[in-house]
Amino acid sequence: MDKIPVERVSLGLALSALFIGLLGLLGWILNVNSLTNILPSMVTMKMNTAIAIVTLSVGCIFWTHKSLRHLAPLSSLLVLTLALGTILQYTLGWNLVIDRLHIHDDDSAFPSPGRMSGIAAITLFVLSISILIRHFFPRKTSCWQAPSLVILLLPMLALAGLLFNPRAHPDIFPYQTIALPTSLSLILLCLSVVSSSRSGLMANVLSPRLGGRVARRFLPILLLALLGLGLSTELGSSFHFFDESFDVPYLLTFGSAFTAWLIWHESRTLNDLDAKLEVEQLNRRDLIEHLQL
Repeated sequence: MDKIPVERVSLGLALSALFIGLLGLLGWILNVNSLTNILPSMVTMKMNTAIAIVTLSVGCIFWTHKSLRHLAPLSSLLVLTLALGTILQYTLGWNLVIDRLHIHDDDSAFPSPGRMSGIAAITLFVLSISILIRHFFPRKTSCWQAPSLVILLLPMLALAGLLFNPRAHPDIFPYQTIALPTSLSLILLCLSVVSSSRSGLMANVLSPRLGGRVARRFLPILLLALLGLGLSTELGSSFHFFDESFDVPYLLTFGSAFTAWLIWHESRTLNDLDAKLEVEQLNRRDLIEHLQL
């Protein structure tokens, strides 16, 4: 059975996140707002966020090349420092002069122009720690895959909110403080880290056995089905067929997470069954050859 090239999968996801981050950087350097957000009415990807995404993406790319793998922790440490400083500014009210360190941001819609959103800072912080754990304890895959999967819910929830209810102002989860490109790039980075090893929590999905094939086939279908459900709900609300609140993005995000877990669980069962069938076939073949002799 052919094995899934996890290095290529992780590399492709990291390159996609790098591309989005570079677009954000170019947007600030060339003063092109359309490169830092999708719609003019939405918040822009901040300069610090773009730098962090590019740096962490480069670290993920280094990890896929054994000759450059030793450089991956350096990028994680840089992003970890920036994310931790941003979190401390939010929680303690400090001003570490890192928000407008590179390019002046005149966005007066937020009390701290130039500062990356709290959602992005927390996600980058956890991802950086996960990458460091992966480097120093590569065999303890669950210790760095699990945090990456859990923190994946934050950008997923933010992306769902921006797509389906961009005009809402929720107090519990202020997703409007994060840019849509930022959410997408953080999702790609989380998936790049998680898929960088075929063992651990991803063993069943990346397995070449029957369960892995089923998981890889039905996961995209189910996620797209949930996305279509959310879009249809939003269109119905836009045309005043019914009225929906932010329950739709919440349902979409956690419904996707539950569906993914269910498929992972079932794929593990199918993989065990497939392995037992292979052993039985080998035993039967050996028995037939022995009887023929």
